[in-house]
Amino acid sequence: MARGLAEVVKRMPKLDWTRRQIAKADLRRKVRRLLGMYGYPPDLSDPWSAIGRHSHGQWGDLPPEDLAENERGLVGGGRLVSAWNSDEGIRFWAITESDRSVTTVLLPQDY
Repeated sequence: MARGLAEVVKRMPKLDWTRRQIAKADLRRKVRRLLGMYGYPPDLSDPWSAIGRHSHGQWGDLPPEDLAENERGLVGGGRLVSAWNSDEGIRFWAITESDRSVTTVLLPQDY
């Protein structure tokens, strides 16, 4: 995993540290994806695992336009959404507000 992280950093264009928040968000996103490739967090056996994945930038089963909106939200401070299916096949969503004050899990009857 350490080699993978080194490769991620090497492939990044020269960082503009005057735009520090954007550079940090980009690096965080890439590290989260790398962790996901190695199976972290471990499994999606319950909603708590999904929230862990959500907090690490793994968005579950979303259409491309929602994935792109999450990427913009990471940089610009927008709302973040994940969609998952439980082991029982129940669809649920995790939504983090733009100010990062709260993450809510919604079931179909709540949405």
